[in-house]
Amino acid sequence: MPTATPPADATQRLLLATATVALALADGTPATATVKRLTIRQLYTFARHLGAMEGPELVALCTGHPPEWCDTLTPASYADLHKACLELNFTNAAKIAEGDPRMAAQVLPFLQDARLVAILGGAAETTLAQTASLGTTGHPSSPAPAPSASAEAIGNASST
Repeated sequence: MPTATPPADATQRLLLATATVALALADGTPATATVKRLTIRQLYTFARHLGAMEGPELVALCTGHPPEWCDTLTPASYADLHKACLELNFTNAAKIAEGDPRMAAQVLPFLQDARLVAILGGAAETTLAQTASLGTTGHPSSPAPAPSASAEAIGNASST
């Protein structure tokens, strides 16, 4: 089966989706950083960094700067940059989570964090509503047991 390859100009348009963030270095020098929208494959790495609390690595993935570069920023600038990385990429990662339980395992805890929902605004609320069923209905190929079946199994296990 042949694989579809997007035209080069379509790939370029995807990769050109960016946001520029005004920053201050720790020494007070003004700077800017460009945050890029990540590709599908990069979003999996994004989710791993998000789940592992690897903020500087997440910023590095989104900006192209090395993780150590984050140490040169003021805390406020780093926070602004991290927020921009989330705003540009988190919704796409959550969209992938709708069809991939491994991605959902990384993303769903953050969708349930009220502070992150506040940062991301309406997009996160919509994504949360769309993915809310991931933890309860499961995928058709691996259906979750009915609540009563789970309760019975727990009851039987505790009686032994």
